[in-house]
Amino acid sequence: MDFELKSVKNFRDLGNIKTKDNKKIKENLLFRSASLDSLSEDEYLLLKNKCNLQLVIDFRSETSFINKPDKIFSTRKEHLKVYKYLDKQRFDYTIKVTPDEFFFNVYKGLTLTEESIESYSKFFRLIIDQKEGSIIFQCTSGKDRTGIAAILLLYVLGVDKETIIKEHMKTFNYMYPIFKKELDNIDNPTYFDVDFLYCLYIPKQIYVEFYFKLLEEHYGGIDNYIKNYLKISDEDIKVLRDRYLENI
Repeated sequence: MDFELKSVKNFRDLGNIKTKDNKKIKENLLFRSASLDSLSEDEYLLLKNKCNLQLVIDFRSETSFINKPDKIFSTRKEHLKVYKYLDKQRFDYTIKVTPDEFFFNVYKGLTLTEESIESYSKFFRLIIDQKEGSIIFQCTSGKDRTGIAAILLLYVLGVDKETIIKEHMKTFNYMYPIFKKELDNIDNPTYFDVDFLYCLYIPKQIYVEFYFKLLEEHYGGIDNYIKNYLKISDEDIKVLRDRYLENI
């Protein structure tokens, strides 16, 4: 990607990431992002004209989806409610558990619920069925719901685990300035304030490792989860790799 969106946080192209079989993901086709509610019309037109944007997949809650609609003017949008209790848990758990315990519970919800399986399965089906143009998938911060989608997609495309984790951790570069700004707006922040805000905005490798552990313990590993729970066949994987990969 040779451009950036100044009005959207945590927006990046998955292009040029290398796979285990010495290929790379094509540029300007698969983007991950935070919410597009602040996207300018000029930037939308850039995406539409330069990248042939055809589909936006939104993992945000119903409340965010309605109250902060994306500034997408003529592109197909799909809303996947990957974890409907996330907003309620954000209110409840912050006063009952540590920030890390809260996010471990979030990752359980994004992994072990029927709605999460259904949503991530549909996520793949939408991408498989979209035969042309580029795709953006996003949530509020582009960190956890979107992060898991990126982990699964990169794995299916043949990227190794170490590279997947490194890509996930790039969110730090985009979100740390926002974390710092939010922290500066709090008078006399407590240790809890700092810790929770950090976990809210900044990716942690322990959450990714916890996610892989959940897949291993409850589904027999990521391969079995993808094949037998998300219902992604070998033919589906071939379609995705043929469409989105190229030789280095």
